[in-house]
Amino acid sequence: MNQVFAVPGKPPTKGQEVALDAFTFRILDSGGYTYIAKAKPGVRTTDNSWKVFRVDDVSSPNTVVFADGDSNYDNQADDMTNLTYA
Repeated sequence: MNQVFAVPGKPPTKGQEVALDAFTFRILDSGGYTYIAKAKPGVRTTDNSWKVFRVDDVSSPNTVVFADGDSNYDNQADDMTNLTYA
């Protein structure tokens, strides 16, 4: 598997947007969860065009749940911690 870095030689940091395989990702760590949002490049964080999901970093195995309970590209990524996950 190839590693793709936002800055050559430096891995992306959480909270940074990274374009990868024609998608942009936003990653946020907060309160034992990792929030991940995925959209096409150029989409604003306030557009309802993001697929957002949350990974429970504490449970074993880690559980993944989607915002709105579905994997549609219909969420905003500006405040992922306040979305409803199911």
